[in-house]
Amino acid sequence: MVAVTLTRTFVNLVATGESVIAYTGKGRSRAYSQEGDVQRFAGGRFRAISTEGVAGSQTFVLKSVTATQLATLQLWIGQTVLVRDARGRRMFGTYFEVTYADAASNIYYDVSISVKEVTYFEG
Repeated sequence: MVAVTLTRTFVNLVATGESVIAYTGKGRSRAYSQEGDVQRFAGGRFRAISTEGVAGSQTFVLKSVTATQLATLQLWIGQTVLVRDARGRRMFGTYFEVTYADAASNIYYDVSISVKEVTYFEG
C-alpha cells in the first residue's frame, strides 16, 4: 500500500487553475456558523429565528511564501479558490484579506488567509 505524506498547502484559483504552494503552518482553525437572532413574541416569549444553511470558514497559515506568491495571493482576493491542506482536506471558498509577516529569512513571508466556504459544484 502506498502512503502519501503532504507537507504543503495548495491554493488554486478556480477560474484559471493557477496555484500557490507553500509549507503548512501551525494554527489552522475552522469554524461553522449560522445566522440567527432571538426575538420577542406575544406573551413575553422568546424564540430563536435562524436562516437556512451553515457557513464555514477556515484560517490557513502559509510558511516561507515568496514575494511573487504573496503578490499573487493579493490579486486573488475576492475570487473563488480551492485550498487543499496538509491533511488532505479541500475547501472551495474566497478570502477578503491577506495578512503577512516577515519570516526568519529576509526573502520569505508567513501568510495567513481566512477562507470563507462557498457552494461550488465540480463538473
